[in-house]
Amino acid sequence: MSAAWSRTANLLSMLYNINRPRNVSAISPDQLNPFAKKKRIIAKATDALFDSFEDSFKDHREKGKGDQ
Repeated sequence: MSAAWSRTANLLSMLYNINRPRNVSAISPDQLNPFAKKKRIIAKATDALFDSFEDSFKDHREKGKGDQ
């Protein structure tokens, strides 16, 4: 189970770091892995990332409404 979480944490941190705003610091896989020995600290700006995802979905929905 620990190895699976290690792989999952690597993928999640990579996705987060690729899609994060420029003013937000990068996170390491250990910050997302519950089996990591280090203390887990998730970036405070995670809300900004989720807001940007939400905005992109809102834009997509608004474009789709005009097509009908």
